Amino acid sequence: MEFSVSKNKLLQATNLVKQAVATKATREILKTVYMKAEEGWLTSRGTDTNMYVSISIPLEVVEPGEVCIDSLVLNLLPTFADAHYKEDGQCSNPIKFKLGRGETKRLSISQGKSRHSPIYMDPAEFPKFPEVLEYSPISFEDKAKLVQAFQRLQVSVSDLVDRRILQGFHVNPHSNYIITGDGNRISLMEGLTIPGNIGTPNAKMVMSVLSNISGLSASDVLEVKFGNWTGFRAQQTLDGQVISKWEVIINTLAGEFPTIALESIQNAKRARTKLEVLVDKKALDNALSVCKIYSDAATEAGKINYAKLAKTQDGVIFSMEIPELVSDMVQPLDCEATGDDFEILLHPGTLLEALPTVKSEKVKLQFYGPRLPFLMFDLEEEKYTYLQVPMAANDTTG
Repeated sequence: MEFSVSKNKLLQATNLVKQAVATKATREILKTVYMKAEEGWLTSRGTDTNMYVSISIPLEVVEPGEVCIDSLVLNLLPTFADAHYKEDGQCSNPIKFKLGRGETKRLSISQGKSRHSPIYMDPAEFPKFPEVLEYSPISFEDKAKLVQAFQRLQVSVSDLVDRRILQGFHVNPHSNYIITGDGNRISLMEGLTIPGNIGTPNAKMVMSVLSNISGLSASDVLEVKFGNWTGFRAQQTLDGQVISKWEVIINTLAGEFPTIALESIQNAKRARTKLEVLVDKKALDNALSVCKIYSDAATEAGKINYAKLAKTQDGVIFSMEIPELVSDMVQPLDCEATGDDFEILLHPGTLLEALPTVKSEKVKLQFYGPRLPFLMFDLEEEKYTYLQVPMAANDTTG
């Protein structure tokens, strides 16, 4: 195997792949990036057996071949000199890969006088990729909606929950929605065009490739499939020429996503609204930020850290009482409020974290009872709903 490649192209061929490489695997082969040079193409692959990533870029190959390279070596790539180009467009300082022949195979990676010779690992040991059947192309508009949905819904995903199924995006193509929930909050996006079957891919893995998906132009091709294996496959072009082909495959999380998540939102929407608040997003952000400062201090001191939202004849206010820190804190909320006098305990940091998922300038909050979950709505996107569970009076955690 022998080829030369510019630093820019090599980083393009490995940065996405490295996200799937296992750093603490018991099998050494999973700590490597598989590279295959063939006529006109360089293909790189990485996997931890839960996520598989492959990318191919056009490249002139001197001698075809394949090899597995320890990801530690690839971490050195940013230290190589940046590419310089001649007038004819050829790179004057490429990075050269050459694999010796014979029984003692030795790989050399060099640029100028800099040279690395990582230990050879047999590419035949690299895991085979699962085959994702029945990919479906999606339009540029549907791609944008899917990206926005993932960006909003990740707020209700937590790596700290014990149930791994709650660490994923639960996708239901039959009912056209994606939902997430961590036990304290739930996010739902409806009305999506979703190819495939029901599945729950790991949210962190999906988010790791979201920039690649959102970076696709209207002329690029994106194919998607959800199910037991979730797959994203794309072909990128520039001036009519293919500049890269990549595929990301993610295993679905084991278990059944709790149906109570969707039912909780549906039940809340059917309940009688006790209080509805329409508030400027910036005003709500400011009020919650004030409360969060006190809440964080209370958490650090091991004290009660919730805030009280109350509507009285004087208006809507946030208040906190933390005897060890502050005798009294009242933060008025300039808003339009309709409904009965009402109060509810909530964690300000949790709601503040979810606030950026609303894109409209005004936010609508609906409350149904002091012990019932409340909803937050985006006035510009009626298909998006956020639910948060209130806090009990004896709860001192957030």
